[in-house]
Amino acid sequence: MGSSRSGVRKQYEAVSLPIWLELMAGVEMLYLKVSPVYWGFGVPEGDRSGVVVVPGFMLNDLYLAEFRSWLNRIGYRSYSSGIGINAECPNILVKQHLVETVEQAYAETKKKVHVIGHSLGGLITRYYVQRMERMWYSRKYDNAPMPHALFFEGRLAIHGTNAIRQLGRPASHGCVRLSPGNARTLFDLVRQHGGAQVVITD
Repeated sequence: MGSSRSGVRKQYEAVSLPIWLELMAGVEMLYLKVSPVYWGFGVPEGDRSGVVVVPGFMLNDLYLAEFRSWLNRIGYRSYSSGIGINAECPNILVKQHLVETVEQAYAETKKKVHVIGHSLGGLITRYYVQRMERMWYSRKYDNAPMPHALFFEGRLAIHGTNAIRQLGRPASHGCVRLSPGNARTLFDLVRQHGGAQVVITD
């Protein structure tokens, strides 16, 4: 890759932007408001499921109001996170505030709840239990059973397996496998406490 002198920026180099470009914020907002996408044209219609939006570090739900309005326009039902200012430890925010909001969204929509965030809010929601299925069958891997599945990232889940002898060995495509009894216990605990944050370590 060429150097910055030749006009090609290296991946690790910061982009130098003059501060006066911040004055263009109003123009950018104007461009946003006249965009067809802003009004929902050409965007796939949502399924009326709930979307909980989590703010970034040291910010609150107020600045994401425009984004939540857009989600409502395209067919979702958006929810403020209810966490206040995002300055607490993530596990405290999840336990004391975010779980309650997710439960409310599910109770009102009766659909899977999407949890998304900006900046630190995105890190908080990345490995949050998004969906629980007492029994699920993998559509990708020959309808393999996934009892007591806790989905935390797309198709990835913590779930039980009958292949107990394979536990502790490389056999998964990203899921976390447990013995059936342990999976059932964990499933019941997450349901009892209204959700959970998933932390994966080596």
